[in-house]
Amino acid sequence: MRVTSTNRVNTEEWAALAAALGGGYFHTPSEILCETASTGIEPLFVRGLDDTGQCVGVLTGNLAPSRHWPFSRYCGYAMLQGLPATADGSEASQRAFMEALEAHLRDRGAFSIRVYSYDSPQSEQVLGGLGYRLTPRVEFLMDLTASVEELWSRLRGQRRTDIRKAEKLGVVTRVENTLEAYEQVYEFQAVSLQRHGFAMREASETVRRARLTRLQSGHIDVLVSYHEGKSVNASIFGTFNRRPYYLISGASELGYKVCGPAHLLWTAIRLYRDQGARCLNLGAALQGQDGVYKFKQGFGAQPVPAPIGVKHISRIGSCLHHVRSVVSRLAESKRSENKTEGPAVEGDNASEG
Repeated sequence: MRVTSTNRVNTEEWAALAAALGGGYFHTPSEILCETASTGIEPLFVRGLDDTGQCVGVLTGNLAPSRHWPFSRYCGYAMLQGLPATADGSEASQRAFMEALEAHLRDRGAFSIRVYSYDSPQSEQVLGGLGYRLTPRVEFLMDLTASVEELWSRLRGQRRTDIRKAEKLGVVTRVENTLEAYEQVYEFQAVSLQRHGFAMREASETVRRARLTRLQSGHIDVLVSYHEGKSVNASIFGTFNRRPYYLISGASELGYKVCGPAHLLWTAIRLYRDQGARCLNLGAALQGQDGVYKFKQGFGAQPVPAPIGVKHISRIGSCLHHVRSVVSRLAESKRSENKTEGPAVEGDNASEG
């Protein structure tokens, strides 16, 4: 297999190709173009070609080059959403794609690859077999092929209790793919983070415009829960190719009190099952996120390893990157010393005057 890459594609044609290859939301341009619009980092669209030139795999990511020579030639780094979508979906074809991609990116001046493994259930085997350094991470997959009654029976007792409570209190969850609903997700997310002691800066206009590219793609759903006519929590799902993925969520204090998040997820489970999805990916949990782990597993979802993988693919680039890092630390240390010394001298002079 050989690969080709570009930073610009016809989004509709690319989406059609990703769908034909069995790809999911993270194989579409949606998330990458949103990332590019907010950070300015170059998008990366990769095709895998067989011996006849036919496309048998696609992958999306970003490629961040260094600005100054010789670092610009050897010290770029690639960030990939996940493993490629390939024609047969096998570990072997994904591994062949990634091996070809490593050589291709090395030629393009990258020294490091980071794979986030979104919606990539075979990532532990594929990346581990290729020598990537793995950071533990799991995603939660929920089988939607069962009946609604069976799905309900798989819920943990507390989740069923939460959903019944929400229904008794009159909570209603709806799909609202509007700008207002979309922005509410981020507002609720900020509230949720603040509750856990994390400050979230207000999004710049550039970031707000970037987020719109995700909404305008048509590959997401926004679900909003209401209590007595007031929105109390909301979530965003990637919905491409009948492979729904739980992306972002947030809730107000009232939302948690009325069990809105549990009601929203139960609504999503039934919604995507009715639409013909065979699996719902409830997203990830990292080590130490015990509360997230417990909440998602409570819906009967199975944790599947999806580690973040990092690999250095160029010795020259790695050496130059190390040199640059050392020089940067020394320069920063020198600047800190100057800042410390500067005000002290000025203060002494002022007191003497």
